Amino acid sequence: MCQQQPNKGRVQSPYVLYMQEQGKSASTIKTDLAAIRFFHDKMERSKCRLPSNDELAVELERQRFGGVDRTWSAREFHRFLATCLADGHEDFATIARLTWYAGLRIHECFRIDTATAEQALRENAIAIARLQQYIYQVRPQIQDEDSTRPMTNHGLRHSFAARMYQEAIDSGMSPLNASLRVSQLLGHERPDVTRGYLASVKDGADGK
Repeated sequence: MCQQQPNKGRVQSPYVLYMQEQGKSASTIKTDLAAIRFFHDKMERSKCRLPSNDELAVELERQRFGGVDRTWSAREFHRFLATCLADGHEDFATIARLTWYAGLRIHECFRIDTATAEQALRENAIAIARLQQYIYQVRPQIQDEDSTRPMTNHGLRHSFAARMYQEAIDSGMSPLNASLRVSQLLGHERPDVTRGYLASVKDGADGK
């Protein structure tokens, strides 16, 4: 992906192609590329120039929302907490609680800023990556037997959205108002994004 000469056309990226072959979403790949560029910019006397996403000879489609149920069941959530505590990862358990009960984004839990990122670079330790890798490792022992849902920390935020939507419906709100309420709680107030979070709710995706 690194170029020593000015770009004269679109650039092949084996890394991006590999990530796509692994089934990674466009948003995940773009996040990884942004991290790579950040670390590259911190390197002294680098002779390489990293191409922009637009210069890559691969398609990174815009993020699409909806259609995939990413929620965790309550059983999965509590199994994860127990596993974290058994493994000495109280920090991971705390982050899971914040996402499950308050709907926080993973970056809001970690509060990563430039100084934190620079320290992580020096110490070769990225906390978010460690948490996601841990979830991947323990997934076989915490996931419901009949579940094929993807499991990431962000899925706990989906679970929060689905619970808040159902609580709003149970309190007498219309599907539309319940959907708007969830949108406000998630902090984005974008209907297309809310539909994605409510993929597990049969009548909530469109607020109808």
